[in-house]
Amino acid sequence: MQDTICQHATLCTFQVNLFIAVLKIKFAKAQTLFHSKLAKMSKKKRKNILGRVMEKGKKRVKDQVKKRRDASEVRRN
Repeated sequence: MQDTICQHATLCTFQVNLFIAVLKIKFAKAQTLFHSKLAKMSKKKRKNILGRVMEKGKKRVKDQVKKRRDASEVRRN
């Protein structure tokens, strides 16, 4: 019985390690693709990426705040 549990644990560990290895490979490929696309962009456009992300984030937060405010006003009335 103990032997089967050890074999199962070893198999599970192997599967988890294999899964992590595959994830690392996929992430590395995605990162390489991202950096190659980034390298093709102009310097000005690369700098604007962070700004665009920040603007989208701000807009999402504002939209969520507005939705919550509207929902609370409806509940009050």
